[in-house]
Amino acid sequence: MALIAEDYVVSMRMRRHMNEPNASLTYDVMTGKVCADLSILGASRVASGCNTCVMDSILHAETYALGLFGSDFKSQYLLWKMYLAHNPKPRTVIKFVDHKLLDAGHPFGNRHYYPWFWNAGFRRSAEVSGLFSWQELTVPMWRYRGLFGRWSPFEDLPSLRKGFAPKEMTYHARDTVYVRFHENAGTASQFDEFLSAAESRSIDVVFVYPPLYRETYRFAEGEYERFHNYFDSIAVSRHIPVLDYSKTELCSDSTFFFDHGHLNPLGARIFSDSLSHDLLKYGVLDKH
Repeated sequence: MALIAEDYVVSMRMRRHMNEPNASLTYDVMTGKVCADLSILGASRVASGCNTCVMDSILHAETYALGLFGSDFKSQYLLWKMYLAHNPKPRTVIKFVDHKLLDAGHPFGNRHYYPWFWNAGFRRSAEVSGLFSWQELTVPMWRYRGLFGRWSPFEDLPSLRKGFAPKEMTYHARDTVYVRFHENAGTASQFDEFLSAAESRSIDVVFVYPPLYRETYRFAEGEYERFHNYFDSIAVSRHIPVLDYSKTELCSDSTFFFDHGHLNPLGARIFSDSLSHDLLKYGVLDKH
């Protein structure tokens, strides 16, 4: 009983004082602080690449970047479920699509979710998410092992602007990486469920292939076509618009990146401007 009580006390405190990537975004979602016409769902490329201030001003609508650093789709889908449970639904969701989307694994882990296990709705979704071990789900305080040096109020963390978390870094040259597209069956099933649920709730979906610095970020032979064919076929079958920025002029200049896969603030401003005007051109927000 003592451990259960301690777990509760620690969880309540950690909700607002957890120095972990994604903790403040999760807090906003779980406490109903997100009210957006357009949400952008993805991983760190969303967080660092979508300047919501720029997008708001061009679209004359409220946007929010739901970008979980280092996340796979299972983690993003859990956040999305909580978003719909605790906040007004958006009119449209943009889903960033990259070669890692259907892979399994989360480099940063899912520690940012730990304080919310006492929320009954979250717990039900967490139990079927495939993200947590049985020890994390059932043993009091197990999930907090080694985290007690991470107490810090969110004000001490880099500020977020409606999910936008710019990285003030200059590009550092790296060796060329050759990537492959991997499809995990469980993750692919959850992605299909996400698309079906959005359709049933009349939330429009748009696929976006984000910019990548193509001089050092390349697909292994045949992988680019396999990756694009996979998601393009989904888009066609579900009548989902696709916006592809993976081969724009932006992708040939390291000035706009802080590494081969992520935009810096200048790149984010230019990309967000282009994305917003394309959304206007195709009337994405005019359907409602």
